Amino acid sequence: MKMKSLIVLLLAGIWGVGSWWWYTCKIKGFCGADTTAAQIATGTAAAGISGLANTAGDTDKAAADAAAKAKADADKAAADAAQAKADADKAAADAAAQAKADADKAAADAQAKADADKAAAEQAKADADKVTIETTASTNGADIGPATLHFPTGSANPQLADSTKAYFEKVSKFLKDNGTAKVTIVGHTDNKGDAAKNKALGLKRAEMLQQILVKLGAPKDRVAAASEGADKPIADNGSEEGRKKNRRVEITPVK
Repeated sequence: MKMKSLIVLLLAGIWGVGSWWWYTCKIKGFCGADTTAAQIATGTAAAGISGLANTAGDTDKAAADAAAKAKADADKAAADAAQAKADADKAAADAAAQAKADADKAAADAQAKADADKAAAEQAKADADKVTIETTASTNGADIGPATLHFPTGSANPQLADSTKAYFEKVSKFLKDNGTAKVTIVGHTDNKGDAAKNKALGLKRAEMLQQILVKLGAPKDRVAAASEGADKPIADNGSEEGRKKNRRVEITPVK
């Protein structure tokens, strides 16, 4: 196809040159005697062929360069797309792994909280019939702080909770380590029932705790027991929660 095009262009060139020669030399008379139409046609044809060949070569080179650049661009685009997909896949995998780790941690935290709540509930249930304790910061120069012990309803001789036992051991050691130290134990009750009986119940609870300290090695003459009965409430006796707070024994170490 290319060769046919070249031949057509060559013939067209020869025809054009011949027409030009006829007009210039025969009609106008500008040509010299030694210049012939054949020479002119031959030179023109040769130049035309050379030009066409150069043009065809340039066209082929340009096409080859364009094809090579297009292939390089396509290869680069494909490589970039592959890298983008790899990056996206990695990001998705990392996000999924992080999400799973977060979910696992949240589940573990929830389980730990549930276990802690269950343990606290079980401990509260176990301590429901025991003497529990609340401690405060040390005062009066003592090495340990005062404490408030709470008794279950109607009980004068219940078991001590583990935290209460640990506090009593500290109090006993405090008294043995400090020869002039003293401890006062005062029992309090709610306002349910007879006032005299409540006062007696408060004293009974205070004396029970006094005996525990003595058994642990505390000098009895430095552990005083007394009762206020229902005379000094710290909460409203109109509710069970308030009455529970009022059923207490206050222990105060003094160095």
